[in-house]
Amino acid sequence: MWLVRFVVTTSLAYVFGAIPTGLLVGRLYGGIDVRNYGSRSTGATNVLRTLGPGASACVAAADLLKGFVAVLLIRQLFPQQRWTHGLAAFAAAVGHNWPLFAGFRGGKGVLTSLGALLPLHPPTTGVVFGTGVIVLWRTRYASLASLSGAAVAVVTLVGAALHRNVPAAYLVSGIGSAVLLVLRHHENISRLLAGTERRLGERVDSPPDAPAAQ
Repeated sequence: MWLVRFVVTTSLAYVFGAIPTGLLVGRLYGGIDVRNYGSRSTGATNVLRTLGPGASACVAAADLLKGFVAVLLIRQLFPQQRWTHGLAAFAAAVGHNWPLFAGFRGGKGVLTSLGALLPLHPPTTGVVFGTGVIVLWRTRYASLASLSGAAVAVVTLVGAALHRNVPAAYLVSGIGSAVLLVLRHHENISRLLAGTERRLGERVDSPPDAPAAQ
C-alpha cells in the first residue's frame, strides 16, 4: 500500500507542477519561448522582464495555484498520511523545475513551492510571503527575496515543529524545498555577490546568445 501511495502522490503532484505555465503564457501572450530570454526561466520574474506585468501576473497566479492544488488534492486522497502531503509539496516543485511537458526546462520553483506550503502550514506561508515582499520592496532583487523567504520558511517550520505545531513530515518537506530552491538559484547567488544581478522590472529585449522563438 505504501508503494501505491508513493506512486500516486509523486505522479499527481509532479504532473500538476510540470504544467508549463510560463511557457504557455509566453506562447499565447507574446508568441515567444521565454526560455530564450533573460534568465532562460519560465518563472514569473523572467516573464515580467520579457513580456511585462500582465503576462507575469498570469504566470504567478498559475504557479501558485498548481502547487496549492497538488497538495490539496493529495490531502483529500490521503487525509491521514502526512508524509504523502509533504512529498506532494516537494514533487510539485520538482515538476515545475524540470517539467516533462517542456523538455525538463522550467523555472526555479519559488511560487509553486509557496503555493504548496499553504495547505501544509498557513502561518509559515504568511511569514514567508511577508518576508519576500519586504525584501523585494527594499532591494528589488527577486532572487534575494526568494532566498530570504526560503531561509525564513526553514526557521519558522523548525520553530513550529519544536512547539509540536507542525509534523516532522512537513518540516522535512519544507527543508527539502528550500534546499532545492537555493540550488536552483546558484547563478543568482553568484551574481548577487558580484553585484551584477538584475533588479525587478529591468526589461530584456533580446536573449544574449539565442534568437527568439518564432
